[in-house]
Amino acid sequence: MKQLETYSFFFDESSHDRKVTNTEKGINIYIEGNNDLFVGVFWGINSQFEDEYRHRYLDFDKFGKDLLGLSEDKELKGTTIRKSNFKSGISSFNKNTVDIYNRFFDLIDNNIILHITLYSKTEFLITNYFTSIIFPRDIIISKRAFIYSIIKFLFNYRRIELLEKIFSTEALSTKEFLIELMTMLEEVISKIKNVKRKKFELSALSELLLILRLSDINSSAQEKFEWDYQIIFDGFKLLLAELKINPKRVNLVLDQEGTGKILNTANIQGFNNVIELDSEIDPCVRISDFLSNFINRLSLAMYDSLKEQKFDDPESFDYESKHLLNTEWFDFKTDKQFLLYKKIHKILSERKNIYWTSYCGIYFDYQIILFSLINYIGEHKDLNSFKKYSPEIHVEHFNTYCAQKFQQKFLQFK
Repeated sequence: MKQLETYSFFFDESSHDRKVTNTEKGINIYIEGNNDLFVGVFWGINSQFEDEYRHRYLDFDKFGKDLLGLSEDKELKGTTIRKSNFKSGISSFNKNTVDIYNRFFDLIDNNIILHITLYSKTEFLITNYFTSIIFPRDIIISKRAFIYSIIKFLFNYRRIELLEKIFSTEALSTKEFLIELMTMLEEVISKIKNVKRKKFELSALSELLLILRLSDINSSAQEKFEWDYQIIFDGFKLLLAELKINPKRVNLVLDQEGTGKILNTANIQGFNNVIELDSEIDPCVRISDFLSNFINRLSLAMYDSLKEQKFDDPESFDYESKHLLNTEWFDFKTDKQFLLYKKIHKILSERKNIYWTSYCGIYFDYQIILFSLINYIGEHKDLNSFKKYSPEIHVEHFNTYCAQKFQQKFLQFK
């Protein structure tokens, strides 16, 4: 009898908050420098090739340490690369950073199975708040679309003080958050009625306000929200099902997290062959570390670049302007910077027929924007053809490219 193939998968995460809480500095996930996204990366290989990739990573590790002048006993991790390199994406990478990531992405060939989770912490908060909601019977409502609309509104009109109302040390209903949310919706709706580019948003917000008024919403206050690690495995299990890989044939190695909660969740989700190892011990875990940190840094730079102004006053808020990536994101100083986008684009293209290569929960905006950037740049033949248009033109072209991707996603979402 032919022996069934087994697969080795390795997991690590970036931008990891074990709990979401309201501190003296504000809600911890929104403190300057923090990413709204929880980024998790699984990579896997047929187990018979595991040692080959372990040795390949060690070759890369030596290359990176030699390049950066690190001693042998110092671990080369994603955080070794300075965050400032990511200010404008790959176009702001210095020479060493480009060379390191260029060599790193050579490891990700088409034998490797990838799964990337990009999960919004704001979604985690809002989903928890609206756990118990009863919609009006006479209106057909998608709860996913309802949650998405609220998160989208909170991103477009940032008022952290509003979200702080979700947290309380008292065992009382958090009606204050709901009341202020509806008041804020009313304010925005009244201000965008004559803003042409807000036509579709006006309709969506009016519908959202009506649903909130008519729904029965009960929510208990919490001082903090303990992170739920099931989201990590929701998407991963969908990938395994798509590839027809039984979880019992998966040997899963998790980066040692400290509390054992990810390991326990993996067991509950049906993964029996699972262990935790420090990335210093297993080089294969370091591949997940490096990749999750890259995605975290890149998505955080986009998040910071596209972040809307704070909604402090409905009268002075700028409803007209579009927030776009600045021109520096498309202003390449070297061919190597451009070619690194091309290399990552090739990795994504090789997996375009594997739907669950990435997973994002309900709020999909940054998944769309992140992968659209890589694909938009990567689809150009070479740097000369890319530079036929100015960075200013690329900003507008990329915005249109993203809008088309959003439209496609919305059709699936409905």
